[in-house]
Amino acid sequence: MSQCFKQKRKNLSIIEQILSFFMLYVKKLIELFQIYDSNCSIFSKELNCFDRQLGFKKFKNEIIEKNENRLKTSFNFFEKKC
Repeated sequence: MSQCFKQKRKNLSIIEQILSFFMLYVKKLIELFQIYDSNCSIFSKELNCFDRQLGFKKFKNEIIEKNENRLKTSFNFFEKKC
C-alpha cells in the first residue's frame, strides 16, 4: 500500500470523527432549542420571548456554519497534503 493511500485513509478517519462530533453537537443544540421553544408559546406573556427565539436561531445557525466551514477546511487540507 502506498504511503499516500494510508495517509488519505487516516485523514478520512479523522474527518469522520469530526463529522460525528459535529452531528452530535447539532443534535444537542436542537434539543436545547426545543426546550427554549416550548417555553415560548404563542400565549406566552413574556415580552422578550420572540427576541430570545430569534437570537437563539441566529446563534444556532452561526455555530452550524462555523463547524461546516471547519469541516470543509479540514477536508481541503487533508486532500492537499497527499
